[in-house]
Amino acid sequence: MCLTVHYVDNEWVLRKKVLNFCPISSHRGVDIGKVVEMCLLKWGIESNVFTITVDNATANDVAVAYLKNKYANWEKSVLEGKWLHVRCTAHVTNLIVQDGLSHIGKSVDCVRAAVKYVRQSPQRKKSTLEKCCRPYSRFRLNDGNEKNQIEV
Repeated sequence: MCLTVHYVDNEWVLRKKVLNFCPISSHRGVDIGKVVEMCLLKWGIESNVFTITVDNATANDVAVAYLKNKYANWEKSVLEGKWLHVRCTAHVTNLIVQDGLSHIGKSVDCVRAAVKYVRQSPQRKKSTLEKCCRPYSRFRLNDGNEKNQIEV
């Protein structure tokens, strides 16, 4: 498990540091919560935690619930831990994209098959380019990259 801290220093510069990188013996939420708690206490930053960002795994939900319960007993807390649990937006976005792709998977497969078919033969490739590019022949793709040049 890797525990990373993001903070703003006294000069208002955003900093990022790895606090702990260690193997964990169990992937149970309470055990993960205890390891995080131990690390926060060891570093003496338990009362400076604003959020904990994790992915959507159930064990992480349990770990954050464990920490939120402990958090209430610490001397001071930021906003009483109201915003302690934050979901990782990159993970959530990935889940959304994967779900979207699963609905259009057949269409993507058909497009891939069509491209593969066209690329199998130089004549098919030339013919396809001519048919597809003729309406756009007044435009010239010239970005300096020979691979992107289209000759009609």
